Amino acid sequence: MSAFGIRFRRATIGPVDQPIFRDFEWSVENFQSWVITGPNGSGKSALAQALTGALRVTHSDTSGRHGDNALPAPDSVSLISFERQRDVFFDERYHDDSEFAAGGVDPGTPARDFIMARKRGGAAVPESARMRELSQRLRIDELLDRGLKYLSTGEIRKVLLCRELLREPALLVFDEPYEGLDTRTRTVLSEEIERLVATSLARDSDGASAIPKTQVLIITDRYEQVPAGTTHVLYLGDRRVVFAGPRADFEASTMPASLGKLDASASASFTRALGEALDEPVTGDPREAQQHDTLVELRDVRVSYSGHAVLDGLNLSIRRGDHTLVRGPNGCGKTTLLNLINGDNPQVYANDVTICGMKRGSGESIWDVKRQLGQVSYALHVEYAYRCRSNVIETALSGFYDSIGLYQEPNYAEIRAAERWLELVGLLGKRAEPFLQLSYGEQRVALIVRAVIKQPPLLILDEPCHGLDARHREQVLTIADHIGEHSASTILYVTHDPAEQLSCTRQLLEFDAESGWQLRPRA
Repeated sequence: MSAFGIRFRRATIGPVDQPIFRDFEWSVENFQSWVITGPNGSGKSALAQALTGALRVTHSDTSGRHGDNALPAPDSVSLISFERQRDVFFDERYHDDSEFAAGGVDPGTPARDFIMARKRGGAAVPESARMRELSQRLRIDELLDRGLKYLSTGEIRKVLLCRELLREPALLVFDEPYEGLDTRTRTVLSEEIERLVATSLARDSDGASAIPKTQVLIITDRYEQVPAGTTHVLYLGDRRVVFAGPRADFEASTMPASLGKLDASASASFTRALGEALDEPVTGDPREAQQHDTLVELRDVRVSYSGHAVLDGLNLSIRRGDHTLVRGPNGCGKTTLLNLINGDNPQVYANDVTICGMKRGSGESIWDVKRQLGQVSYALHVEYAYRCRSNVIETALSGFYDSIGLYQEPNYAEIRAAERWLELVGLLGKRAEPFLQLSYGEQRVALIVRAVIKQPPLLILDEPCHGLDARHREQVLTIADHIGEHSASTILYVTHDPAEQLSCTRQLLEFDAESGWQLRPRA
């Protein structure tokens, strides 16, 4: 038995009536560093939640006796994941006292207090040298006094990283550790993970088996990003253990190929089906709406929070067909830009912003704007997780109505379109499942279908590939490129990942911490 205490024997994970795993077996010994991998929907994140105590684990053998299992104490486990970020957001919303605060705005929990685990109104906690080192390396020292709700997705991710790295728990679980982070922060995180992995594998000079201070588990569907020092692989498929053992044995097998992209035949078949989905006529098709030659016009835009300028003097014009790629480091203003366009930032009314021919503040409603847009983003994903009780096909259909959930009766053509798109991405078999019961990656795919289903004049894809395995990532990029080349929609695509390339993009808006922003034709 591992002195650290991770062992599953004939375990049932999840609700007893609808378990995610049955008869699950896996153990972690000291001086092992494990990677958990597999496609979307295989159960990777559910296993992480079981380790944190968020999912029920019951144990029994065929005779009904309790199994021989050992799990770490929940308070000794830290999880860094998008679900954890979502929980932070929910907590901020729950404690928002804006209606009682002076000026009608509750600044929320400062990032510094969150990192130091200081409760609201509690006594100040002195900062350690390690805290200062991490905040500088992660480049969050300038935002420590800002409220969590004013941080971008990447900034919240970095704050969460700082908090958990500072805590040094007995078990640190990274679920898709690099998603949402810019290139520089990925490098810093890689160094921290490699240091933790090396420490967990190190033995005393006399070979004594001292228990490492922090064990590390890496959960990822991007196997190429796995730290070199990891020793073992747990490969999950269809909510069962396909492989559990030394990394060298896994890499010598044919299994890593199943984590790869579509083969040529599958890719060609997918592209044909995609073309058919785009050609499917839909009653009230938004493509029939009035088309304006200029979809986005921002002139000398300035946005600031608590005296900190996020955007300063930004000018941007997107005409029909000007598919635009947006890149830049965490916190540079990408999310703020998108929120000005989609109407979710109130400072739009203090700026010169025109969307699809509608100058903001001229009497148009937010729904007038949203009818012209399709979008997927982390913020929308959080909203769905917070408010939605729809099933999968209702989630897809809500894209026709720009709603969080479905509150209108769809017509036959809309239902047919939703079924075709869900079949395309492999979710038709889960059409009746609640959205919240899908894995994070499957939820993301469902929201992408929601965004593209009405083929809007402007399609905003903000880090759409978050949490997607190689197969779904390739599908999403193919969908975006095909829409850009063969439909009336114009794409605004935001990413940190240089590997996410769209051949249809015509201009690049690039933010830089030193020089501000640049808009130029795509090379």
